[in-house]
Amino acid sequence: MNAVSPAVVHTPIYEGFIPKDDVKDVMNSFDSFHPIGRVGTQADIAETVAFLLSDKTGWVTGAIWDIDGGVMAGRNA
Repeated sequence: MNAVSPAVVHTPIYEGFIPKDDVKDVMNSFDSFHPIGRVGTQADIAETVAFLLSDKTGWVTGAIWDIDGGVMAGRNA
């Protein structure tokens, strides 16, 4: 079994507790938290999951994939 571990990803869930007009600004405020310089997107996560489900990773087992724009790598540096 494999797993994915995202950092801050812009999804509609934030509209449940942040006014819709403010969501973009709030998400952008997290850009500097990610060494890559931006929050994640739904596509970032979906593309990685699709890759993990493909035959290209047939020999990958027991891995946790940090899909986090470099957050964990930056903390380990």
